[in-house]
Amino acid sequence: MERDLYSHVYEGGFVKYPNELALYPITSHAKKCDSEPWMGDKTYADYKVTPTTLDVYRALYQHRNTSENHKHYGKTWVSQRHLQVELAMSDKTLRSHIEVLEDVGLIDVKRLYRQNRPFHVYTFPAPLSIAEFKCHFPLACAEYERKMMALDKIREEESVIEEDFDW
Repeated sequence: MERDLYSHVYEGGFVKYPNELALYPITSHAKKCDSEPWMGDKTYADYKVTPTTLDVYRALYQHRNTSENHKHYGKTWVSQRHLQVELAMSDKTLRSHIEVLEDVGLIDVKRLYRQNRPFHVYTFPAPLSIAEFKCHFPLACAEYERKMMALDKIREEESVIEEDFDW
């Protein structure tokens, strides 16, 4: 019997995860050297959530156990080697994105060993609400808001220019 190597892809389906994940790339707007008091020795560079980081989250989330009656409901234990192949990503790159996801609180990782090999179990805490995110990452949010307001100003100027032309 052949193994289905594409079982993680649900044709015609999608991975449904919380919309609040869209907040997390805002961490990239802060200066890399900036930090919040709770970050300790780390800086925003250590908390930078990129689209690739969110794709790692998606892949982990996609592999979670969805059987509500199972004792491991909502958990993922896919191997990092499997994820490396699936995402076409090096071990170091994958580990760095998992570390960011863990640092920002989007995943919890329980590190176990089975037969002297690492075995990780991932769980998915609820992401921060907008208000919680703004309190947790105020420097990043302030820079994001500054950039969005500058973009609004540019749009206003463009609309005034468009009004001057008789299209």
